[in-house]
Amino acid sequence: EPELSSTDVPPQALELLRHFKDNILSFSFPLRGNPECPWQTIHLPAAMLTYTELLVSQKASHHRLSLFYSLVSASCLYGVNRSRDTIDCEILRVSSQLLAKQHLELALEEEITSRKPVKYKELLMAILSMVYLEVCRLHFIL
Repeated sequence: EPELSSTDVPPQALELLRHFKDNILSFSFPLRGNPECPWQTIHLPAAMLTYTELLVSQKASHHRLSLFYSLVSASCLYGVNRSRDTIDCEILRVSSQLLAKQHLELALEEEITSRKPVKYKELLMAILSMVYLEVCRLHFIL
């Protein structure tokens, strides 16, 4: 697991996790009413666990870091229209999406080389999250 410093955790992370849980899950995902919705059963719990791991041990797996940073990015994507400074939120969205992509690539490399097996549901959710972020980014740009 990569070691990170507490400075690698965005100061707004807790607020963005709450924003995702309270607002984004409620309107943007087609399976939101389904108790088996992967955004609620895999993505959010893994991101919250990763946030805790980062604060406590400053370590987390690459696939979980991808999930965490993709959630931060998604929250910023939808948070741009809130009262928060839009430029700061956009910078955090872009940098978080890039970090999510980099950690996903490292997680896939680890899985391919069998150096360290990962939880497939979380890995698939990380892949889905990157696709979702790219589609949403294109939608907001157009």
